[in-house]
Amino acid sequence: MSNTYCNEPWKTIHYDNVGAIGPCCTYRGNRDTSLKSVQEYLDSDWLKELKHKMLNDKRDAGCHNCWIKEDAGEDSQRLQQNRKDGILTETNIQRVWLSFGNICNKNCNICRPARSSIIAKEYKKLGSDHEIYSIDSDPEIVDKQFSGIYLDKWENYIDALDSAHEINLDGGEPFFTKQCTTILETLVKKGSTNKKLKFSTNGSATEKHYELLKHFKHIDFGLSIDGISELYSLVRSPHQWNWWETQHKLMEQQSNLTWTYLAVVHSFNVHQLPKMIRYFVENNPNTDARFHLTTVVSRPYLGSHVVPNYITEETIKELVLLEPYLNKKEKLNINNIINHLVYSMENKSTTDEENFKKFVDIFGPIKKLDYQSYLPWSIK
Repeated sequence: MSNTYCNEPWKTIHYDNVGAIGPCCTYRGNRDTSLKSVQEYLDSDWLKELKHKMLNDKRDAGCHNCWIKEDAGEDSQRLQQNRKDGILTETNIQRVWLSFGNICNKNCNICRPARSSIIAKEYKKLGSDHEIYSIDSDPEIVDKQFSGIYLDKWENYIDALDSAHEINLDGGEPFFTKQCTTILETLVKKGSTNKKLKFSTNGSATEKHYELLKHFKHIDFGLSIDGISELYSLVRSPHQWNWWETQHKLMEQQSNLTWTYLAVVHSFNVHQLPKMIRYFVENNPNTDARFHLTTVVSRPYLGSHVVPNYITEETIKELVLLEPYLNKKEKLNINNIINHLVYSMENKSTTDEENFKKFVDIFGPIKKLDYQSYLPWSIK
């Protein structure tokens, strides 16, 4: 099989956060926004060309998030999905993925305007000529919040939602949007509940949401959490750790719910990774996939390579010691992260280190955070 093959275009439809259809949530190529229905997308020359490249050892530029990880010796979504479902050559849409704009109740440090309305407001206040635009290659959609697009296009994808075995919902924060509630209410009313719902969420589901979710066969949360205890308030502002603990207790009461902790390895949490892993293992009864770590792609100056090597070396030593407590899937994930950390120590960037300091100087006052107080190494 081709070295660039990925089964996502044969099984998944993804509506991105401006309503354009594509093959998966990580695809960053130019999508055809003129397509009005699922069938138009499946019949489009655009999709046929993408599949042709994947079957003939050609890398599509829109898949660069996977290529970056694989070139660094890391696991990627392409590899994960190929392991999960194998080689598919006949189109059979099993999964529909909806991204609900950028409405969110957090302004996490590694996030960007397209995924957080709060961060979009921060960028807008800085102004279009601010220095941040010289270091941030992804300052998209800074002048507005956007939502409601799925209610406008409801008739275009409701049939796909009905027939899909799995529905993935993300944002922004899906539970902070009206569209999410509307979709859940509609599926319950139609009796279309014998399917798996997966959410990429920061844990903001309320009792009202859980009343709707109890009707479904199985619910799975991909829980975003990049730091625990005191570090949580830095990386997941404006919420504190006690907010997380309250939400977690509510989640534990749901009998049809499983979750996987999702953490991005970045400059602010490299030193805490072993502590985070221990928390993940101790607080998740889902023995198949208690956690999954990924790495920074869109903002390189927030990557682990800006962390001093002596901090990273100590983290690697502690991660190795945790391996006896991990299952096969988790060990593979940790080994990938160790490879990433080794690569980051060997591939330093003076430019990224300087831009990291600029980021801290710019956003510290805006977010009212003293970054230095949370880190065991000097930023200056």
